Amino acid sequence: MEFIEFEKSVSPYKQHTTILHSHEYYELYFLLEGTRQFFIGNRMYVVDSNTLVVVPPFVLHKTDGGPYMRININISSNLLKPQYIEMLGEIQKHFAINLTPPFKDVILYLLNVGAEEFSENTANKRDISLAITETILFILSKNELITTDLSAVTVKNDSSSLILKIVSFLNGNYTRAITLEEICKTFFISKMSLCTKFKFYMHCTVNEYLTRLKLTKAKELLVNTDKSIEKIAAECGFSSANYFGLIFKKEIGLSPLNYRKK
Repeated sequence: MEFIEFEKSVSPYKQHTTILHSHEYYELYFLLEGTRQFFIGNRMYVVDSNTLVVVPPFVLHKTDGGPYMRININISSNLLKPQYIEMLGEIQKHFAINLTPPFKDVILYLLNVGAEEFSENTANKRDISLAITETILFILSKNELITTDLSAVTVKNDSSSLILKIVSFLNGNYTRAITLEEICKTFFISKMSLCTKFKFYMHCTVNEYLTRLKLTKAKELLVNTDKSIEKIAAECGFSSANYFGLIFKKEIGLSPLNYRKK
């Protein structure tokens, strides 16, 4: 599937939280104004304005924070040239980069043009979006990649540090049955404290996180492999292929087979 879009979002609210989610395309998240707390994979960062964050396909992430403005370029990997995929991989190693002079103003201008053009209902909208995206990526490839001064919230708060350790545990053990009792025993935390703190920092329950994680892994296998539904269900920790199909259809809106075909 070939997919590209420019997505501009402005929020005047003092606290704006996105739902934990993933997708099968690259998300190039350009934060133009404001400060955001960014969760991705199993880490949290604080990101300031004029920053590019690269979110690869099939990775759980969310943002929190106050008023902000950002423009996303969402693009499927099959529309990206190999050299740009390699460059985005280098940015991922740093998590994010500052948009620095002399290229920053040009990139910001192109982002706004791209967002305006994408909002127009024109026949060549895709071609224009792709041309602008490739121009931005070319400019970035010529720019010195300077990492942002990112602050992991694990350094700032003992509770969030513990929750991120639990997230890492879940990420590494989702293929088997995990109970709240096991987590509590492993991390020396009461069930009430676990549920309260996890909900506060992740904005979902432990079981909801596990379900989203398993479905993200399943979507990746459906798209990138020819493994059977039964094999994918087992590898992603579902008790049966039938149960996997029911949960997938409920949460994604398509059966696993139809998702693979789309």
